[in-house]
Amino acid sequence: MKVLVIEPVEGAGSDSEVAVLEAAGHEVVRCVDGTRQHECNGMPGGSGCPVKGAGVDVAVAVGSSPLAGGGVRCAVRHFVPLVTANPEPEPVNIRPATADATSQSAREQSALEWFAGAVPVVHAEGSGGLLAAVTAAAGSPLARHGELATAELHAVLAHHDITAPGATAVVHRISGCLRVELFPCVPVSKRVAHAAAVRVTAALRSYDTTTRGIGVVMSSS
Repeated sequence: MKVLVIEPVEGAGSDSEVAVLEAAGHEVVRCVDGTRQHECNGMPGGSGCPVKGAGVDVAVAVGSSPLAGGGVRCAVRHFVPLVTANPEPEPVNIRPATADATSQSAREQSALEWFAGAVPVVHAEGSGGLLAAVTAAAGSPLARHGELATAELHAVLAHHDITAPGATAVVHRISGCLRVELFPCVPVSKRVAHAAAVRVTAALRSYDTTTRGIGVVMSSS
């Protein structure tokens, strides 16, 4: 897989994570390549944003405040599954938390909850859990995409007077494309299946304008 490693500050201790990922055969890319004075690679004259085009499969945010990396928001905006990795234990602090620190923690928690609604978010338990977290994130469905696709599937079934309260849809992001599985839970004709695929594709394309393509399959299971 192609993995984007994001640091709050360039060079902020991600070498061990990069080594683990590369040793496992993953291609690692960064938002900043270190040759342009901390400028994003997507800026004019850069090598190009790694999230755009062919894109990346998973983003790994490294550090004690992993959401501080600007690339995190770019990745989530493109619906890239996210892994947070903080291999170093937090130092023990016996002083009461300041108002600023508490406010920052609350903002990060709020952001993490919002991100988790948009993309899969998996926390890597130490450097040893990084590879498992990357695999889990890449294989997890996109919840909001699935909710949208499910709503469209129900609308099509209702239009054809088909009762199927358990009908659902599951959406995964694979190599920058969306793979949609529709589960109507009841037998449907090819005409209904086609109508559902058209509506779901249109809805997802409107919601996710960054996807490279959308494939829809109707499952009989």
